[in-house]
Amino acid sequence: MRSVSHFGLFVSHQPCARSPCGGYGPVLILHGENAGTVGYYDDDDESCRAVVYLGEPFASDPVLLSRGALEKVTAKSAQLEKWKREHPWLAKQLGVP
Repeated sequence: MRSVSHFGLFVSHQPCARSPCGGYGPVLILHGENAGTVGYYDDDDESCRAVVYLGEPFASDPVLLSRGALEKVTAKSAQLEKWKREHPWLAKQLGVP
């Protein structure tokens, strides 16, 4: 069990099973209102939904998505490369290849 802070609240919950998309970091959203958008998968909430930032992580408001709606992106992704050009300081800080 761990305590996490989301939206200013501390919540204790059991850790979620491993993410089907392969872990935290840059992801492509496959379904829903934000389909086709690259975001940053940061954590899981108490219901094991993915906490994803669509803009700058921690500076933009996160959205909560089904982890099955995410696909890990690689440096070969054109959208990831575009995101890295738009936020170079953040890509460097987060270690995005």
